[in-house]
Amino acid sequence: MLFAGRQLNCCGVDGPHDYLHSSWFNHTTFADGGFVPPSCCVLLNNDPLRPVFRDETQCQIEAILSVNATFGDDANVKTDGCYAAVVTWLQSYEYLTGLVYVSTVLQVINACVCDAAHF
Repeated sequence: MLFAGRQLNCCGVDGPHDYLHSSWFNHTTFADGGFVPPSCCVLLNNDPLRPVFRDETQCQIEAILSVNATFGDDANVKTDGCYAAVVTWLQSYEYLTGLVYVSTVLQVINACVCDAAHF
């Protein structure tokens, strides 16, 4: 999920509210400040080694409020779920999936023809 959250700008399966009754949520406290993983918070940069969050504290607050509230473009928490983002990402590469499939079929046919030629 961390890859999807960072690369596809998403959080949880359907949104940040997915974490509210998860083991992640149950093993953090308000003192820890982590109701959602950091990958759910909006970044000011694209450096995965040194992420700079827009406002990590506000992100955690918005994550809790996301059950009953919506946020605009100025949200500090990523409000889109990763399920839809991953499906969209896979669909954008469906031509590549087809190419791999055709290539695999051709290799199997080639192996069968070469094997048959040895008899």
